[in-house]
Amino acid sequence: MTNTEPTNGPSETGRRQPRTVRVEVAGDGVITAVNDRGGRLRVGTGWEGEGFNPIELLLAAIGGCAAIDFGAALDRRRHSLSSLVIEVSGHKAEDERMEEIVVHYLLPEGANVPDEDVEVARRLTAEVLCTVSRTVEHGCPVDHVVRATSARVVHAASTPEDEPLDGAVVEE
Repeated sequence: MTNTEPTNGPSETGRRQPRTVRVEVAGDGVITAVNDRGGRLRVGTGWEGEGFNPIELLLAAIGGCAAIDFGAALDRRRHSLSSLVIEVSGHKAEDERMEEIVVHYLLPEGANVPDEDVEVARRLTAEVLCTVSRTVEHGCPVDHVVRATSARVVHAASTPEDEPLDGAVVEE
């Protein structure tokens, strides 16, 4: 398994650019996430259909990031794996958030990688490289902002009964 990132890596400026994913809900209720490169991913509700629900997408993002970084860390130590399986699991807490997320690295049978190098790759992934798991672990503010579009204008609250919930932001 080889890291797909160019050997010279992305520029620091490019790495610091904002990342955006657009989530579209069609009239029939189908939810699709679209990235700037044209990639499309169907989002499911979790109780029907084949799409990944948002919690599964979060776990998949952690696992995908860990797979990229763990593989790259092993490559740098001159160990290439023929394959790798990452299992990510967690429990949903009573207050509608995830807790106790665990990342399991399942090396292929017969992988000839010294335990020390596996531990270095795991530690680098968990503590330095994996942006997704580090963001979840350390927290990041998430603002929910309603913006006006050409289809509908959302005005800021003008009366107490029109006020958004605490912490909600409405832009005009």
